[in-house]
Amino acid sequence: MAAHMQEVLCTVHDLKFAFDIDRVRDLKDAAGKSIHPALMRCPVCSLQEVSRLRESLEKTTNQRDLLVRAIDLAKTLQPLS
Repeated sequence: MAAHMQEVLCTVHDLKFAFDIDRVRDLKDAAGKSIHPALMRCPVCSLQEVSRLRESLEKTTNQRDLLVRAIDLAKTLQPLS
């Protein structure tokens, strides 16, 4: 089966990239729906989004850990009944 390559230009990064339309149509999103080829993203845009998500996850994890430590500290400071 021959690949049907679609070339796209990312106007944000002035980057041309290509993808196999048939392969993209076979992909499914989290809900099980097919991904439309027009939704393919520039590799650089995708990497930037992944970086933002990782930073957000790290920040959220750190906040959770601080909250858990604060709760543990509050439990140790409560007078015994």
